[in-house]
Parts: sequence; C-alpha cells; structure tokens
Amino acid sequence: MNWAVVEAIGSLGAGVSAMVAAYLSLGSVQQVMRQIKIAEEHAKTAAVAAAAMEASVKQLQALVSLSYAAKRVDILLSMTPRFDQLYSKLPRPGQQATEAEKKHNVRAYWSLQLEQFRLYVRGFVDNDVLRYWIKLRHREYYSPDFEDFQNKTREAIAEFEDQDFSRFMSYLSVYKKDSLDRSAVDSVMEDVQRQRGKYLEKIDPDFKVHLALH
Repeated sequence: MNWAVVEAIGSLGAGVSAMVAAYLSLGSVQQVMRQIKIAEEHAKTAAVAAAAMEASVKQLQALVSLSYAAKRVDILLSMTPRFDQLYSKLPRPGQQATEAEKKHNVRAYWSLQLEQFRLYVRGFVDNDVLRYWIKLRHREYYSPDFEDFQNKTREAIAEFEDQDFSRFMSYLSVYKKDSLDRSAVDSVMEDVQRQRGKYLEKIDPDFKVHLALH
C-alpha cells in the first residue's frame, strides 16, 4: 500500500470535513485551503514514490534479463565439452564396442540433447543456438558415418517417455534427408517456442517480455 497516497486522500478528506463543520466562514475556507495544500504536497510525494517504484521495477527486470543472459552463456560453455565427449562415443562402422555399449552411448548422447531441449523451454538457450542444433541433429540422423544410428535414436527417445521431447524430435522422420530447409526449421521452431511460452507463462505472464524472448 502506498501510504503517501493514503495520506493525501486523508488530508483532502479532513479539509472537506472542516468545511462541512463550519460552512461559509472565512476560517473554514482558510482551513480547507491549508488541507488542500497538504494534500497536494502528499500527492507530489506519492508521485515521486510511484516513479521511484517504477524505476526500481525496471532495474529489477533488467537484472533478471542480464542474469538469464549470463546463465545461458554458462550453460553453453558447460555443455560443449560434454557434447564432444559423448559425440566421440557414438557407434561408427568398425568400432570395437558391444551392442549394449553402443546402445548406452547413443542413449547418453540423446539424454544430453533432452537436457538442452528442456533448458530451451525454460528460457536458458537462445533461438539461434536451437536452430543450429536442429540442423545438426538432423544431419547426424541421416549421416552414413554412424552405425544403426536411426534405430538406436528412436529407441532412446522412446525410453525417455517425455512426450514434448518426442513430439519435437519427430521432425527427424518427418523431414527426410536433404529436405530440412529454412521453412522446415521455422516450423519446428514455432512448435517448441509455443511450448516455451506456455511454460514461462506459468511462472509469470510477463516473463517472456522481461527476458526479451520471442
């Protein structure tokens, strides 16, 4: 509650009461004028307080946005070495590994991708990063450099039992090799952006605005 506003209203009310109590007398008019002046001063104080509050809110919003931006950089830096390690273990022709090890390595790889997907939905991954990610995962899915990668990928994604991620990753089979053009990536992005919007609105309806997310 803004007490400056309350005081302004109270002062003005006191002036009206004084006029009612001693109407038409010069003293009552002077008293009312004094009360009005006090109310005006309180109103000015209230306006200053409201402006200060608005400035504080804007500063807080900027701080939240900067914190999210810094966190996004930290996440990207922490994920890069993990990605490199898991990517190097993906099954390739002639690789010395058991079938169980190959399956485990593919599942671990897609587990990292699931984590990045969830971080995007929570606002911690930028749009341009995810667009690049979408194109790379599609290229890997159809690459001849890996052994039985498509089957093992489908098995891994099914095992996660995450419906949002499964729907998102369905683009791998919807868009065949060499068919993932810019408009296709835009379509995939639209779906996941809707998911992110719904998630962030549960936290705060204006959260996307504060973070400058689209």
